[in-house]
Amino acid sequence: MNKQQLLALPRPFPRSCRTNVKRSGKATISLGTPSVDRRLPEILNPLLALLLCFLGVSTQAATVAYWKFNAANPAVDSSGNANDLAFNGNITLTNDVPTNAPGSTTSVVFDGSSYAQTIGTLDLSPYNTITIEFFAKFSAGMGKQMFFDMNDPNVFVGAFYFDMNEAGPAELKVSQRGTAGFQTDVAPYPADGAWHHYALTMDESGTNQIFKIYLDGFEADLGGPVGAMPFLNDSFTIGSWINGSPIYGLVNYQGLMGEMRVSSGILTPSQFLIGAQTRPVIFINKQPQNTI
Repeated sequence: MNKQQLLALPRPFPRSCRTNVKRSGKATISLGTPSVDRRLPEILNPLLALLLCFLGVSTQAATVAYWKFNAANPAVDSSGNANDLAFNGNITLTNDVPTNAPGSTTSVVFDGSSYAQTIGTLDLSPYNTITIEFFAKFSAGMGKQMFFDMNDPNVFVGAFYFDMNEAGPAELKVSQRGTAGFQTDVAPYPADGAWHHYALTMDESGTNQIFKIYLDGFEADLGGPVGAMPFLNDSFTIGSWINGSPIYGLVNYQGLMGEMRVSSGILTPSQFLIGAQTRPVIFINKQPQNTI
């Protein structure tokens, strides 16, 4: 690469490139398949990470937290990053698990007044793109319920939550506080009371749509805004609005939850826990209207 080609490269460095070079002793390479961790001599890793970023190769897509909810230790973080959970209230285990979950032997049951929260903080601040995915099984038609949240979007920029039935019956909603107000996106969910895989991608690079919501590997949202804001280093709560404004009352999740994974980077559907899907799934929650 000559001097003219170097000068033509985009600047400044993407935030993800700067983060990986500063914080990591390794480069994680993604070539359209799940990330491959390649260790190199420490002196070469920062240079390799920068080169890969310039070439458009993702250096993200690493597992930040992975809760499998298996009976031996249901609150442990299987990623090895020590983001273990503390269970609060009456959370029980069941052998009812999603058949397409790769690592589950049991699932957790939330009774509508219980929740799980990281013992420490879940540090998402080094990243500008993340993917959160999980399996859930619940009865439709109940009130607003929280799948997960990080602090209170009514107060803190960067705080976010993912819930159901707030935007309407059989509707999923993600909301995050930005510098100029709320950023939101919605999608329908199937009301069959069966296991389904849910995935939320969040892109804070400022150049792409912030949110995408996937059901069983297929995008189902209506399309969200473009924006850029920081992620937080804060407690991550599953199944409750424990850090949220009390005016909303009790909005705890009631149902089963299978394994949940938080990844840095935007995963493609083929990289989700369910793997590649081969057929579309259509959810209709409103009848068409006659306009004649």
